[in-house]
Amino acid sequence: MIRGVITIFFFLFYWTGFTQSVPKYALVEHFTNTWCPICAGRNPSLFNALSNHTGRVHHVSYHPPYPYSGCPLYQFNKKDNQDRADFYQVFGTPTVVLNGGNKMGGSPLLTETVLQAELQKTSPVSVRVSESGQGQNRSATVTVKSGVAINGDLRLMVLAAEKNLQFTASNGELEHYNVMRKFLTPSTGQKLTIYSAGEQTFTFNFRDTAGWKAEEIYVLAFVQNATTREVLNSGTRFDELSTPVHSAVQPVGIKIYPTLVEREFNVDHAFTGKTDLKVYNIRGQLVLEQALAEAPYHAVSVSRLAPGAYWIKIMDGQAVYNARFIKY
Repeated sequence: MIRGVITIFFFLFYWTGFTQSVPKYALVEHFTNTWCPICAGRNPSLFNALSNHTGRVHHVSYHPPYPYSGCPLYQFNKKDNQDRADFYQVFGTPTVVLNGGNKMGGSPLLTETVLQAELQKTSPVSVRVSESGQGQNRSATVTVKSGVAINGDLRLMVLAAEKNLQFTASNGELEHYNVMRKFLTPSTGQKLTIYSAGEQTFTFNFRDTAGWKAEEIYVLAFVQNATTREVLNSGTRFDELSTPVHSAVQPVGIKIYPTLVEREFNVDHAFTGKTDLKVYNIRGQLVLEQALAEAPYHAVSVSRLAPGAYWIKIMDGQAVYNARFIKY
């Protein structure tokens, strides 16, 4: 009996902590320069490392005037590139800053060990981004949601980046990834207050600028403590894990049970068309994926999963539903 009580207490404790956390993306802020030959030598290994974690990493490149002020990407936006370098006291390229903490400039720029350690972290804050607009007129909506109050000098940082910019640089690089083009907030960030659990939404209107390739432009947003430099979390419109796991409200018409699972859980819903179900662990890793047939009842086996907390994402056409469970 005592053992049973202890077990229940453990799961309740684990659940409480889990409901206040979301996956923490690894934000890699990359300082480089298109006239820098060392950058050309070290950047490829960084891109290879990041490609192994697609969907869990956000990367943005800044172009400060080090060691060459003639870099055309620095010349395109001198102030924002310089301000971000000054914030981290970056005086040479290539340099990488991981979630506002580790500042690295060696070879390799970022090791798998360091990146894996960051990917195991969670955050009390989620950052979601949606975009709209056609032609030159664009709009981005950033939603910051937290399960708890957070103290500190918090800043919302929002920028427009070009996903793949192709031109032959002086150092021989042909492709330039996630190039910061313009901050939509001040380059020092927009002050953000999180007094308690809740959701805040911000809208940013902007225009495509000459020199941008419109179809490659997207918005990156992140929340940062300006004093400690810690990045609490980040988001883009490409994110698959965009819904906070502390929100357990199931949509009308869907029933997922039980939430404390030994071998399988059930999904009740008369889905229409192609419906995908995905299960993620607390690290944000996809551990189970299956298609759901058009039927009112589905049994999903999780017997191969290790004990722990998981969340479910169901995609029915354009609709996305989220739920969670604990495997014991």
